[in-house]
Amino acid sequence: MERLEECHRRDKRKLYHTLKYASNTLKYAERYPNDPLCNQYIENALLWLVEANRERAEHRGIRNMMKQITALKHNIIPN
Repeated sequence: MERLEECHRRDKRKLYHTLKYASNTLKYAERYPNDPLCNQYIENALLWLVEANRERAEHRGIRNMMKQITALKHNIIPN
């Protein structure tokens, strides 16, 4: 995940890295739901997806991934 975070900061293909990070976050959370890093990955993924949605609101993949990550957040992160 650290590699994707670095790519997101430095690369021009932010959308690709954002979607890949969010997808990996879903897989990580499924496998390690109680890991404290999971919450951080979920928050980062949501932040990046919101940014991407501002730039490319027409992209269905962003909206779909936002729904999945938001649902995951409500299931894993206590209020």
